[in-house]
Amino acid sequence: MYKVVYTETFARDIKKLDKSIIKRIINKISETAKNPYNIKSLKYSPKNLPNLYKLKVGDWRILFWIEQKRKNNNSLYY
Repeated sequence: MYKVVYTETFARDIKKLDKSIIKRIINKISETAKNPYNIKSLKYSPKNLPNLYKLKVGDWRILFWIEQKRKNNNSLYY
């Protein structure tokens, strides 16, 4: 399982949403942390973020990237 790291922007913006949406987003992130490579990477990602991925939760899109360090020290950044 990957470690999930939230950016300050994500933490600030998610607080503005309804609690039901927040719950759906957090559940989707938890599912993704188990195996993030089931998600397709962005077709046209910025050169400085080559491992950028996108989750779809209802009308919301969540961008994240995978940082692969060592076998047991991998992280997902949202």
